[in-house]
Amino acid sequence: MYRHAELADGCRTLVTTGTGYGTALACHRLGSDLVTSVDVDPYLVEAATDRLASIGLRPETAVCDLTQESLPGEYDRIVSTVSVPNVPPTWLQALRPGGRLVTTITGTGLILYADKTPDGGAVGRTSFEPASFMGPPPGRRLRGDRPRIRLARGEVRRRQGERQPPLPRVRPGGMEHPLHAPAPAPRDRAPPPVARGPQPHRLDDPP
Repeated sequence: MYRHAELADGCRTLVTTGTGYGTALACHRLGSDLVTSVDVDPYLVEAATDRLASIGLRPETAVCDLTQESLPGEYDRIVSTVSVPNVPPTWLQALRPGGRLVTTITGTGLILYADKTPDGGAVGRTSFEPASFMGPPPGRRLRGDRPRIRLARGEVRRRQGERQPPLPRVRPGGMEHPLHAPAPAPRDRAPPPVARGPQPHRLDDPP
């Protein structure tokens, strides 16, 4: 996800906490003073803050529900390991002009990366990795009107008071899937050919 975020020098970045591993990577790349790490679980935030401090990293940390609350600042990059069915409007509000957000779309195995546009919306693409993370608690709906999101292949615009149009079909990883449907299970794909006879073996291959 950091590869899709294209973290560059000087980018003020918000990440999600979890164990703190991803936060540590961002701190090593950007410096602790440019990283904010948030999580909905107070225990995870406290534990990760202590772990990071033990290796000399002191980013800003906070308890925050990304799907329900305003973010604690403005950022050039937002990297969320919280799966969402649609991008919360608060993320685009906190994203600086030209900034980029990266997240995963619930139930699809798709990574979405989108750049903020001058009109306050975003233009993005999807990538089939696959990736999956925890989503909002069951039954909880995202607050606020859906933001305007335009995919580079097939346009989707979400405006206040406008009925959500059908999601377009995109080609993540060269395969066509609707965004609202899960990726096909591995059994739907042709199995690789089985090699016959002795095969070469590298000395560093696991037994």
